[in-house]
Amino acid sequence: MATIQKLGIMQRMHFIRDAVKNLDSSKETTEHLMELQSDTEFIPVYKVPIGKLATAALSIIGIEEYTGDDPDIFRWRDILLSI
Repeated sequence: MATIQKLGIMQRMHFIRDAVKNLDSSKETTEHLMELQSDTEFIPVYKVPIGKLATAALSIIGIEEYTGDDPDIFRWRDILLSI
């Protein structure tokens, strides 16, 4: 399996969006999202690391409950839910 972090930033962002939109909790998607949690590359314009979107997505899909207090993750959770 190729690493998802080799994709461009927008492709990673679209992958996360699509995973949430489709409520995709497949093993492959879950593994990719967990890999992306450690991704520190910032999304242009939004100034937030892609890893925070991955964390929000895992919470939405029901794979990993987020119990932290990072406002960026809560904000992106709301944004992803509204897409």
